[in-house]
Amino acid sequence: MKNNGGGHLNHDLFWKSLAPAPVAPRRAARWRQALERDFGSVDAFRTKFSDAAAKHFASGWVALSLDHASQKLAIVDLKDHEVLHGSEATAVLILDVWEHAYYLKYQNRRPEFIEAFWNVVDWSQAAERFEHGARDRRAV
Repeated sequence: MKNNGGGHLNHDLFWKSLAPAPVAPRRAARWRQALERDFGSVDAFRTKFSDAAAKHFASGWVALSLDHASQKLAIVDLKDHEVLHGSEATAVLILDVWEHAYYLKYQNRRPEFIEAFWNVVDWSQAAERFEHGARDRRAV
């Protein structure tokens, strides 16, 4: 159950993280500030996220998470179908680095798949998940 449920949750978030073309967030001041605070810049975040995805060993996911306690963003490796614990962190953005996600088009060229991912990221959805996670935790 844990494996199948985790796979479903991660895939659902992954598909909701994509758009036919990159979608910029509408109201993104806090989102952009958080990326800049925790990674230096949006480009630095992309570089670090891409690097983590390229280096991820075997099957799994790479996610951007918002830690509820610290309100800091972090890039996390999720093995197989691990998920973030909802009581501890909110998944803001996720990338499927299982080989089946990219093999038909990219074969073993995962870095090319990762670079193509940035062309279809729905930044608006990521910003909304960030705001939702930050808002929910401020009330606690």
